[in-house]
Amino acid sequence: MSQNEAIAGGGLAALRGAEITFAKLAKSLRLKQPAPRLEPGTGNVIINNPGNSGILLDGWKLTDGTNTLIFENSTVIHPKDRLIIAIGPETQKDPTKPLQIKSSQSPAAFRLIPAKKY
Repeated sequence: MSQNEAIAGGGLAALRGAEITFAKLAKSLRLKQPAPRLEPGTGNVIINNPGNSGILLDGWKLTDGTNTLIFENSTVIHPKDRLIIAIGPETQKDPTKPLQIKSSQSPAAFRLIPAKKY
C-alpha cells in the first residue's frame, strides 16, 4: 500500500496520532526533539518544524514582550509542517478556531520561549 493509499484510507489520522504519541514519549524520555523555528510572515506568526519528528509545544510560550500565548493540550507541529498564528485583537486558543494572539506588534517582534524543564 502506498503512502497516498494509506492517507486516502484513513491512515493520515493514525499517522498524526502516532506522531503526537512519539512527541510526548520523546519529551518524557528526554530525547532531543527538533527545534521549532519562527519564520517571517505577513500579519501572522509562523512556527516551522524542519525536523523529521513531531515537536511537542506543551508549555512553550510565544510572546511579543507584552502578550503571551502558552501552548497546551498536546500541541504538536508535525514533521516538515508549520503552525500559523494570526495576530489580532484578542488571544484565541479554542481548538475549533484558528489560533490568534492579541498584539499590535509585527511578526518580527515575537519570540519563542521553551517550556521549563522539570
